[in-house]
Amino acid sequence: MTSLFQCAPNFSEGRNPDTLDALRRAASAPGVALCDFTADPDHNRAVATLLGDAEGLERAVMQMAAVAVERIDLRLHAGQHPFVGALDVLPFVPFRNAAMDQADSLAQQAARRIGEELGVPVYLYAESAADPSRRALPALRKGGIAGLCKRMAAAPPDYGPPTAHPSAGITVAGARKPLLAFNVNLDSVDVNLAKRIARQIREANGGIPGVRALGLWLSSCRCAQVSVNITDVEAATLATVYRAVADIAASEGVSVRGCELIGGIALPYLVAALNEALRGEIRVTQVLDGWLPLP
Repeated sequence: MTSLFQCAPNFSEGRNPDTLDALRRAASAPGVALCDFTADPDHNRAVATLLGDAEGLERAVMQMAAVAVERIDLRLHAGQHPFVGALDVLPFVPFRNAAMDQADSLAQQAARRIGEELGVPVYLYAESAADPSRRALPALRKGGIAGLCKRMAAAPPDYGPPTAHPSAGITVAGARKPLLAFNVNLDSVDVNLAKRIARQIREANGGIPGVRALGLWLSSCRCAQVSVNITDVEAATLATVYRAVADIAASEGVSVRGCELIGGIALPYLVAALNEALRGEIRVTQVLDGWLPLP
């Protein structure tokens, strides 16, 4: 049976409609489905969710990477989200009939080709990192592209040239476990409140296990946002994170304006969040194994 993988390339572009359309078109390849494509002008970032076999994903990823290198110039980039590259992060996740070592092989092959064919240095992270200090994405992205460029001489990339591409920067690629990107918008213009909430819920500060978070300002809707990555979907659910953010905000007299999930979610994780939100009043036990693309 064919092995299927999820790939969620993150691009440092969320404003130029022509570039976004070109990235969508480039995602087309036999054996690949573009399940979701989300672009945000405040983050100035786009995230694609691809599902497919290894051969199709490699082809789609290289097509999208070529578009990113050709069209995205980081020297002109400004946005709320941290970044180091035009194709900023390239994660591969085993989805069905696939193992982590297969996802790692796919990530290594894509990283090698990006380095050799597009001239963009690539650092391996997560399960693909040979160096434990490179496993965590925030460690690699610390200080942004300028910070990583300063560290390159002492810590060269795994693939590609030893210096950043002049316009496309650096790419971080690797195999990883499932991750949920979840944003909670506050009914407040106080970005410092969002930053305080992010610090409180972040695992690194003793908060919720498996949670990374940032407090950001969204100029398009004039509100503060708590931007969350749930890196351990077994340890934390969407409902856990939402309730924590809402409770802390409420303690300061602020309500939640809305929230969004970026990309797709495997049904078991959605059901886990549903069961927690229902708090035992109704228990959902039967789910179909599959992928739910979100509009």
